[in-house]
Amino acid sequence: TTLYARVAKGYRPGGPNVVPPGAGPNFPTQFNADTLISYEAGVRAETPDRTLSIDASVYYLDWSDIQVTTDNPNTPLYDPQIFNAGAAHSTGLEIELLSQLTDALQVGFNGAIQEAEYDEGVLADGTPLRKIPFAPDYTANLNAQYDAALTSTLDWFARGEILARGESYLTDDNQQDGHVEASTMVNLSAGFGASDGAWRLSVWGRNIGDEELKQRLFDLSGTDVVGQKFIALNDPATYGVKLILRY
Repeated sequence: TTLYARVAKGYRPGGPNVVPPGAGPNFPTQFNADTLISYEAGVRAETPDRTLSIDASVYYLDWSDIQVTTDNPNTPLYDPQIFNAGAAHSTGLEIELLSQLTDALQVGFNGAIQEAEYDEGVLADGTPLRKIPFAPDYTANLNAQYDAALTSTLDWFARGEILARGESYLTDDNQQDGHVEASTMVNLSAGFGASDGAWRLSVWGRNIGDEELKQRLFDLSGTDVVGQKFIALNDPATYGVKLILRY
């Protein structure tokens, strides 16, 4: 068993903004460094026979003078500018379990719950900052793998995993078009190969339930030239065959 605690501090340096004519007073010609201080404590432990291990931690992040990239609404083209936009925090719990239930069956779980929100600040157009983007309320991964001998020279395996994540946003202004619903995804794979690891052949399926998930939002609706929003989605249900050769 190992107990630990850590405090760390880091920053991103400031720099100049390329501000076109007519940018307006809310777009400064330069931006300052932002600073992050993280506090973390946790435990790592395993049973004497190493059939069960656990890693768990709690953390708190304090973020100030946050650098935010946003489009300049006063120009007809997409003119991204960086400015400092207040403060935020993130606090959460992470846990990982790994169990060797039998010689052939291994089961694992890792998950996290978190709160990631701005404490203050507004965007250049006056929109208040609320939820930090790309920060779901929870994530979880439950997986199991079975490995066994097929013959004296061949092994086979089967693996499955369930991935779950809570809702989140894709943009700092938390617009509804960038709202990502909670989702659950299933991946499966199976195959066989040489016992000495020289080769392995497997079939796999990812996102077999064909879950649709927003991944990126490009908001160019405020520009005269484009005037649209573009949303990038995850891969649909995908299947394949994989061959690994080691030499």
